[in-house]
Amino acid sequence: MKIGGGIFAYGSLGADAVITITNSLFYSNTAGAGGGIYNNGYINLTNATFSQNSANSAGSGGGLLISTNGRAELLNVTIYGSPNGTGLSNNNVVTMTNSILFANLPSTVISTIPLLPRVSISRLAGIAILTRSAI
Repeated sequence: MKIGGGIFAYGSLGADAVITITNSLFYSNTAGAGGGIYNNGYINLTNATFSQNSANSAGSGGGLLISTNGRAELLNVTIYGSPNGTGLSNNNVVTMTNSILFANLPSTVISTIPLLPRVSISRLAGIAILTRSAI
C-alpha cells in the first residue's frame, strides 16, 4: 500500500528532523493513507492548502495523516474537498491555528445547523489544540 501521496514524512521527533512547508498546495494526490501528506515525524505547515486529496479507506487521512509517532503544527492551513479518507486523521498531536477543515468525506457532522458544510476529523485519538480555527 502506498502511503503519503504527496509527501511521506518519516523521521524522529528530534529538532533535526523538523520538516517545514510554507506557501504550498497539495492537490489531487492519492494514497492508501495520507493522500496529501503522511506524517511520521515532526512537520510544520504554514499557509498550505489541501484540496481534492484522497486516501483509500475511511479514517486514513485523505488530506493529512498524523501517525502515532508524528506531530504537526498547522498555521493558516485549509483542508477541503477530500472525497474519501477524511480531511485529517490525527493519531498523536496536532496544533491548528487559523486553520479550516470543510467539505471532507466521509464526514463527522460537527454542526447540526442546516446548510453548513460537513467537516471531519477522523480518529482523533491524540491531542488536538485548535486556536482561531474553524471545523
